[in-house]
Amino acid sequence: MGFLLGCGGKKLPYYPPVELHSANGTVVGDVRIPSRNLGGADGVVTIYLPENYLSSGKTYPVLYLLHGMYGDNNDWVNNGMKTTTDNYIGMGLCPELIVVMPDGNNDFYVDGYTQGIKYETYFHEELIPYIESHYPCRTDRESRAIAGLSMGGFGTVFHAFRHPDKFCVAYSMSGAVGGMGTATCPSLERIFTDEGYTPADYGRLPELTLECGTEDYLCYTANVEAHKYLSSINFAHDYIVRSGSHDWVFWTACYPKVLAKLNKHFKITQTNKNLRL
Repeated sequence: MGFLLGCGGKKLPYYPPVELHSANGTVVGDVRIPSRNLGGADGVVTIYLPENYLSSGKTYPVLYLLHGMYGDNNDWVNNGMKTTTDNYIGMGLCPELIVVMPDGNNDFYVDGYTQGIKYETYFHEELIPYIESHYPCRTDRESRAIAGLSMGGFGTVFHAFRHPDKFCVAYSMSGAVGGMGTATCPSLERIFTDEGYTPADYGRLPELTLECGTEDYLCYTANVEAHKYLSSINFAHDYIVRSGSHDWVFWTACYPKVLAKLNKHFKITQTNKNLRL
């Protein structure tokens, strides 16, 4: 039996799996994005798009959903995210949204982890602008979120707290939030320190969830330490600890909670008057 704790020991809600009343979104796989920052290669993304997204006249909030080490842009789709997203939208438990799943290679989503690769620069100067100019996205901070697992959990906190003007929600699943002990891959604590955040800044930072399994031999300790640090500086966050390992059984149980979290934040879609396809 797992347990769920929020910062300060509060109980967090349980979100049961949803089986019925499915929407019918579209997955577009392996979209190539020209890049000057990926060592001569194009960026590659897989995109979930809401039902009737071309004819609805709406714009949609966006979730950037990151994979882990040795994964790729199709990992989440191959592990059921489309069915879960369709179900939650169909049940009214999550607004219609666009989900962008980029291929992070094994570059930790940062500049300089691999020589010649500037992934952070690519993410903010090429990926996000491409998505927002080619698909009916809402482009305000309150309509953009980021989540990911393992290496992607690191990428989640890295991008969320180095670019807090871009995201309203950050959800790390079994995240490597201790970083890699290098300047290019800093811990969550180091990011806060380097950015110079004080309590006066907390209101403009993304809402953060750290979720990790107690049997996760790779990332559990790092999440415990990150939670201790955030608690010590009185930064409010949700901290979910439950039985589980570093595997897709754990992560597919996290994903519905990501969608439920977004249901609180994303606003009603609006007509897009500037769509360029």
